[in-house]
Amino acid sequence: MPTAVITGASQGLGRALAADLAAAGWTLVLDARTAPTLTAVARELGPNVLAIPGDVTDPQHRYAIAAGNIRRAHAEQATRPDDETRRAHVARATQCNHRC
Repeated sequence: MPTAVITGASQGLGRALAADLAAAGWTLVLDARTAPTLTAVARELGPNVLAIPGDVTDPQHRYAIAAGNIRRAHAEQATRPDDETRRAHVARATQCNHRC
């Protein structure tokens, strides 16, 4: 089963991407700063979704995301995530004009 890490997954593009991948059978590790909202999204998307709330600018939080992804991978006997999506980078690229 493919695995994805999605930051900013509690709303907007991140949430939509998470919903699409969950519907396609992906295992997800979701990140966002708003814990209650992120937890609700993870519950809504099903049992193959792990929510890790926090701020990706914090190195300890990034470690927690990686550790959560490794736990998921071992639980499913996978070796690595198939895709890592960073919503913030996608959003910046789509909003960027010539002054990025």
